[in-house]
Amino acid sequence: MTLQASSLQQAVKQGEILLRRDLSGQVYANIDLSGGIFQQVNFDHCDFSHSDLHQAQFIECRFNGAKFSQANLQESNFVHCLLEQADFTDARLANSNWLEPHMTEARLAQVDLSHACLVQARLDRADFTGACLAETQLLQPALGGACLAHADLKASTLTEADLRRVDFTQARLERTLFIDARLEDSNLPRAHIRQILLQGPDLSGQDFSGMDLSLCQFRDARLTGCRFRASNLTQTGFMQAHLRQADFDGALAPRAIFHGSDMVGATLRSAQLDQASLQQCDLRGADFGGASLIQAQLSEANCEAALFCNADLSYADLSHARLDLADFSASTLFRANLHETSQKQTLWTGATRHLALGTDAKRKKAEQWQPRT
Repeated sequence: MTLQASSLQQAVKQGEILLRRDLSGQVYANIDLSGGIFQQVNFDHCDFSHSDLHQAQFIECRFNGAKFSQANLQESNFVHCLLEQADFTDARLANSNWLEPHMTEARLAQVDLSHACLVQARLDRADFTGACLAETQLLQPALGGACLAHADLKASTLTEADLRRVDFTQARLERTLFIDARLEDSNLPRAHIRQILLQGPDLSGQDFSGMDLSLCQFRDARLTGCRFRASNLTQTGFMQAHLRQADFDGALAPRAIFHGSDMVGATLRSAQLDQASLQQCDLRGADFGGASLIQAQLSEANCEAALFCNADLSYADLSHARLDLADFSASTLFRANLHETSQKQTLWTGATRHLALGTDAKRKKAEQWQPRT
């Protein structure tokens, strides 16, 4: 039996639980349904525009094609609901909770979804243009092809998110966490990025040139062939990152952390890498021509056939590094630590090698010490 708007409002206010009803196609705009409990109700194509639905509970309900424009849904709960192509434009959804909602092609432009929690949400091709998702938690969401242009994701967390082909144009990503997210074919570099953390994404081939990525973290990220030309990478973290053939030419990267990264064939010409951490990196064939590596840490790095021509390695630590076939022509090595380095066919033409520190006999003896058996 169909319920008119006034009858539905009255039932809710009387504490009635709406169960297994077909109310599809009805107009429930501008009414108060706050605190209502609805289970297995069909609301397909209903109009809830401007209605008050805060703290409402929706369990296994249908809202396909429904309209919630400018509705108040704060602190509401949606459990196993179907909301495909639903329209939430300008709706208030702060502190709401969503468990396995199906929201393919939903319209969520300008919504306030801050402090919300979405678990296994199907949001493929959803439109979040200008939406606020600040401090929102998204666990295993499917957002393939979604639009997050101009959206605010400050301090939000996206865990195991499918973000392939997502549009991040002008999105605000400040202290945003991406944990094991899929970002292939997204345009992440077009976002406003500040101090984000990316754990394990594949961003191969992306162009981050000229961007301010200081204090960002790219942990175990696949960044093969990425461009970071003239980018600000001050104290940026690339721990265990895949950076083969990456381009860091002219980058500002003092105190950046590359520890344990694969940087085979990367170019870092004229980069500023003072006090950068490059310990245990694979730097075979990398080009540091003209780079500043003052006090940089390269201990145990594999620098075979790497180019350090005209680089400044003053006070740099290359202890236990492999320097075979590397070219240090015209490089500055004042007080650089070459303790126990491998130097087969290394080129030192014009370098200030005589000002570097060689193997320290006492340190070598200490390193070779073994406890008595």
